[in-house]
Amino acid sequence: MGMYTEINFRAEMVPEWANDPKVGMAFTALREGSGYGTPREILPEHEFFDCDRWASVASCGSYYFPLGNHNEWVHDYQGGYYWSFRANLKNYDDEINKFFDWVDPYIREGEGTFLGYSLYEQGNQPIHFFKKGESRK
Repeated sequence: MGMYTEINFRAEMVPEWANDPKVGMAFTALREGSGYGTPREILPEHEFFDCDRWASVASCGSYYFPLGNHNEWVHDYQGGYYWSFRANLKNYDDEINKFFDWVDPYIREGEGTFLGYSLYEQGNQPIHFFKKGESRK
């Protein structure tokens, strides 16, 4: 058994993520929940991808956070990329904090923009995440 932590994320992504094959593959795997078994050497250099459950951050679910999971990726007619998901997982390796750290440069919004939250299964207060640094524009 173990305790689950909910993650909620939504942001406009910079399109340059697609210019790096490793980053593009990682985004695709996260959106599709298909990254299990991916060789580490073809993933981006970040501690997030050393976590056992990195591939399920955007798609894992449990009965403890029912009926709210989604994973949406939208490319609009003006060239914007928008990603929104809600999932929950056993956050044993601090996957959620590491995810927000890794994805930060690929977010278009400015510094200080609210990006989402995490909420521990037995928690009463979520942890909020905000855009930290500059985007890769």
